[in-house]
Amino acid sequence: MKKLTTTALSISTSLLLLTTSFSSSANMSEQMERSLISICKAAKSDKLVRLNYSISRINSNHKNIALNLVCNNQSVIEFAESHGAYKTAGKLSSKLGATSITDIAKAPKYSVNFDG
Repeated sequence: MKKLTTTALSISTSLLLLTTSFSSSANMSEQMERSLISICKAAKSDKLVRLNYSISRINSNHKNIALNLVCNNQSVIEFAESHGAYKTAGKLSSKLGATSITDIAKAPKYSVNFDG
């Protein structure tokens, strides 16, 4: 009986930790959201210095941003190109390098919308 109680307790604890980790990964801090919006705005501005600064502020790299950031339901590269920002789109595209296989179910995607 003691073994059954211990097993049930460990299963319920595991489920609690699992649901907590899923809910916390779905939300992002306000600071992170503002930083990602600043990267979208920098990509739209077509100023490479501004883009580099915005990316370095969150300790990320161009490849990670190019692969995972979504601005107004477009990839950051498509977003920049749609606003005529070809220098920043080119910089991000050049950092993608060779084709590789990525498990997109595992990689988090961040999506931000802003008026501007």
